[in-house]
Order: sequence, then structure tokens, then C-alpha cells
Amino acid sequence: MMRERSPYIIAFFVMHALGCGGSHDGPRRYELSGSVTYEGMSVSIGEIHFEPDASKGSMGPGTVAQIREGKYVTPRGKGTVGGPYIARLFVYDGRPKDESHAPLGNLVAGPFNVTLDVPDRDATHDFELPPN
Repeated sequence: MMRERSPYIIAFFVMHALGCGGSHDGPRRYELSGSVTYEGMSVSIGEIHFEPDASKGSMGPGTVAQIREGKYVTPRGKGTVGGPYIARLFVYDGRPKDESHAPLGNLVAGPFNVTLDVPDRDATHDFELPPN
């Protein structure tokens, strides 16, 4: 009985290793990470909205990264695709009045609009935000 199942088990592991059954729609996305400072201090809590810069012909998908303790990383599998992007950064105070309305707290500064060329590979980019 075990010998009858062996080919199926082997086939399952081979197909799983080759990626059969799973699909990634759209272009390959890469991880973007780094640090964020505002007025020389690490941003405790915030968000970065990465939007393709259509004025420069970029039509890839956008993504949002959370800033925590001065660091951010795009969500796994939902990063950037490379090319011209506009990063819109928001700095919050981390004191929410109502979790459903403003879970990150009150807006302290932003949006800061930063243009950047993102490489088509995993990369880092640090943001130093000026006084508002």
C-alpha cells in the first residue's frame, strides 16, 4: 500500500517545489525597506503610500507600507515593481481616539511627496523629512 502512494507523494512534492498550482498575477514585486526621520528624529508611527509616477510613464501597482519605530518595509509579495514612484509620507502621533476612525492617531505632519526611482530588485531607501 505504501508503494502505491509513493509516486503520488513524490509528484506532489515536485509540483509544489516547481510552483504548480500557484500563480502570481501581474509583474514581479520587490521589497522596499528603510528608515524614516522627521525633523531629525525617527518617526514612531506613520504610513508611506507608494504610487507609480504616471507623469513619467510608470503604470505599475502601488502599495502601502507602515512606519513603526522609524522603519518601514513593504508587505511581502505586494512591494514595488521598479521605476518612477511618488512616495506620500504621513506622520501620526500614535494616540488613536477611535480605532475605526483613526487607528494611527492624529496626523502630525504630511503628506510629504517624494519622487524616487525604485530599482527592479529588493532595495532600501531612507527618507529624511523636513519640518512641515
